Amino acid sequence: EVLRAPAVSAPPVIAGGATVHAIWQDGPLTLVLSGVATNTASVGAPVGVRIDRTRRLDGIAVAPNTVRLR
Repeated sequence: EVLRAPAVSAPPVIAGGATVHAIWQDGPLTLVLSGVATNTASVGAPVGVRIDRTRRLDGIAVAPNTVRLR
């Protein structure tokens, strides 16, 4: 039997509650922040990153514990 989504999916590279590196890049300028992932995600999936109690950013999972900010 052929397996199809949602029975199979890409393995997660980010676990909810894990410390992640949030990267923002514009040309030669790169900013890297440390934060906590608000959800579990596989490569290419959206991820929320909590920087502190009041700031939350959104990005895309690109590697283990690494998020590219939008």
